[in-house]
Amino acid sequence: MNPSSKAIYTAPEPGVVAPGALRIGPLLAFPDVVAELGGDPDALLAEVGLSRAYFQDPENTVGLRTAGRLLRLAREATGCTHIGLLIGQRTTMSFMGAVGFLMKSSPTVGQAWRAVTTHLVVQDRGAVATIEIGRRMTTISYAVQVPGVEDVEQIYSLAIAIGSNMMREMCGDEWRAEEIQFSFAARKPNVFRKFFRAPVRFNAERSGLVISSALLSQRLRTADPLLHRMMSDRIRALAAKGPASLLDRARQQLATMVLLPDCHAATLASRLGMSERTFFRRLADEGATFQSLRDEACRHTAYELLANTDRRAVDVATILGYSDPAAFTRAFRRWSGTTPAAWRTEARGRSRRAIRRGAPL
Repeated sequence: MNPSSKAIYTAPEPGVVAPGALRIGPLLAFPDVVAELGGDPDALLAEVGLSRAYFQDPENTVGLRTAGRLLRLAREATGCTHIGLLIGQRTTMSFMGAVGFLMKSSPTVGQAWRAVTTHLVVQDRGAVATIEIGRRMTTISYAVQVPGVEDVEQIYSLAIAIGSNMMREMCGDEWRAEEIQFSFAARKPNVFRKFFRAPVRFNAERSGLVISSALLSQRLRTADPLLHRMMSDRIRALAAKGPASLLDRARQQLATMVLLPDCHAATLASRLGMSERTFFRRLADEGATFQSLRDEACRHTAYELLANTDRRAVDVATILGYSDPAAFTRAFRRWSGTTPAAWRTEARGRSRRAIRRGAPL
């Protein structure tokens, strides 16, 4: 049975992931996990227009909103509030297609993670992965870019569990993160601590792994120059078929830049490999400005933190670089027509009503 058009994003051509979609590899364990928890995976998949047969090919694609809805349905059907974590526990680099094999064949841990952050777009065009290298600690984070995704905390749990598995594949089963961060409120924290075997911080401004920077130079036992070259060629070919636009690339960078103190046009232009003047000109050609893109990223991050964490509005303002909470409130009113507190109350009420009636959020 072919999946319905409601569930699948139609790619421009074979092998290409459409905007807002991802390859289904990270979700391959979904049917087995649901069945083991006493649920009916076939019934849940049918609700979003998918079939179990579709999960036989990790190269198939699914919209991120559909993935979120599927995880929400599974959570409700099984009563398991950490189902994303359970699915992620069973996912390794090999489930990640060309990007996973590029990572596995890389010379070092650092180069492996750069392969992910640089080329995730050929695997997942609904989120962005970033790496921030410090003198002692490095943070590898994953941020959903698609608005309105249901049960986004399940997607973050799944993604960070996969990242942890990747580190164990590269560094050995005894490896532990310095810290695990989640941008949602705690649910069964002991379950998360047991799997990660590391400190877990909920209500963080982002979801990610914090690792020792010293590990980045560690060489991989699985390094394979020939395979690495082949996968690099494969990824270049895939990227050429569905190149990201300037606005897409800018939005991907801003997803995490808005959490940093140097969220300026010059910094973004440098990250995109062009001068600030060229950047402004190309944005104008697209009918956009740096400020409009920055506001969009701030709005998305504010909505996510207010909806999914217990952070106070004043904390969210500080995270986004507002020194004056009143300025944040004015900006938030401009985005949403209401105050942060009123928006949070309405968003959580809407979520509870949707869950009670089993409807999409």
